[in-house]
Amino acid sequence: MSTPINTRHADCHVFLVEDEDSLRQDLSFLLQHRGYQVTACASAAEFYRHFAVKPASVVVLDIGLEGEDGLSICKHLRSHNPLLGIIFLTARGLRDDRVHGLMTGADAYMVKPVELDELCLTIDRLEDRLRLAQVNSLSAVSAARAVADVAPARPAPAVAEASEAAPSPMVWSFELGTGLITAPNGKSRRLTGNERTVVYALSQRDGQAVSVEELAVQLLIANPAEAKHRVEVIVSRLRRSVEQAVEIPLPLYLLRGTGYCLRDVRVVED
Repeated sequence: MSTPINTRHADCHVFLVEDEDSLRQDLSFLLQHRGYQVTACASAAEFYRHFAVKPASVVVLDIGLEGEDGLSICKHLRSHNPLLGIIFLTARGLRDDRVHGLMTGADAYMVKPVELDELCLTIDRLEDRLRLAQVNSLSAVSAARAVADVAPARPAPAVAEASEAAPSPMVWSFELGTGLITAPNGKSRRLTGNERTVVYALSQRDGQAVSVEELAVQLLIANPAEAKHRVEVIVSRLRRSVEQAVEIPLPLYLLRGTGYCLRDVRVVED
């Protein structure tokens, strides 16, 4: 008798990165049958492309991938998100392999073939951890607001009016002529031609969404069939490379069904 779909997992998104076609397809089907949302990828490049535009709770990684391996993916993910659930699912079962995998930043190390129930329980625990962290974060914000509401008002400093036109300390700066984008922490990166086009097009909307079709026109992508994929790749690389260079995520967001938006970026055209 097959295990029925569990609606508890309906909002749990799992990435499965596995280059063996039959295993990837079978495991993806079984996890979906258990009620999880699953995005299955055969390589690091495919994973990064999808991960850039679709959030995930848990990533299940094979280690022996072609090109960039699972260990490298894990290091990258963990350096940017300490709460993301990461599970290695691999044929490498030696003790040293396990220790190395866990030291890389994985939450769990499982050896193929794996029992589906064990994998699902591990995913559930990681999902519960993420939910708890989100609840605690919201509680902390609510408590801070409550304290602010009852705190006595303080007079504004005498220089408040003079500094009214000054940029927010969280505003990024983008020099159109040089292509240099500077984060609030002072670190910078020079953008490529396509990246400049995307940042400038989005910055002109002042936080409002720009559709993929509009960005494709700005990027001179003539073939409509390639537009969505090419825009996603350019945006994904832009986000990743800027964050790696300046150590702060670029405030570039995907609004599902609408397009992309960019916030808190001041354009310097001189």
